[in-house]
Amino acid sequence: MMSLFLDFLMKDAVNNPSKLVPYTKEMSDEMDDLLADVILDERKEIKKIVIKFLQKKLRMVSFLKV
Repeated sequence: MMSLFLDFLMKDAVNNPSKLVPYTKEMSDEMDDLLADVILDERKEIKKIVIKFLQKKLRMVSFLKV
């Protein structure tokens, strides 16, 4: 399920690059709020996985644009 959601986000980023915004402290805080009920170790791991995935995909998108 998470993979489908992240794939959708990447497809949207490739098709609408003008919508991309830098990852901010506020976004990080919002993610923390959304994951507040998740056990701490799991929350940190989920956040790391999502951020690494998005960073990797965004580097790929940047490479394709060059």
